[in-house]
Amino acid sequence: MDLHAPPLELASWEVFLAWSLELCRARAGFVVDPQGFVVATRGNVPTNQFEGLGAEMAYAMEQLNRIDSEAGSLLTIELQFASRRLVAVRADRGEGGSFVIGFVGARPLGDEVRGAILRQLSCSLERLT
Repeated sequence: MDLHAPPLELASWEVFLAWSLELCRARAGFVVDPQGFVVATRGNVPTNQFEGLGAEMAYAMEQLNRIDSEAGSLLTIELQFASRRLVAVRADRGEGGSFVIGFVGARPLGDEVRGAILRQLSCSLERLT
């Protein structure tokens, strides 16, 4: 995939997750809406595990964002376990709150990949359902 290609016209969170999982080579992913509900999942982790995890990641990002307000908004967090990583990317919707997109995989999310995901989100966020 070309990390610098123009954003695609993606119409659903499921399509976005399929695209982003391929891009970052993750084995699973989920999307948490501004109210803390998981609105989409993809991959081989049971959905019921995403429900609690998604809400906790969204809450953690909200709390961590308050630590250094001069640094700007918190964009991502990464948790590294012995055999995998959990990466969360936040997409701010302004007054409408933030979506959190989580990825479960073995490799870190590089700056270029994260940038491509955030570009796609900024282009698609209003029409994703």
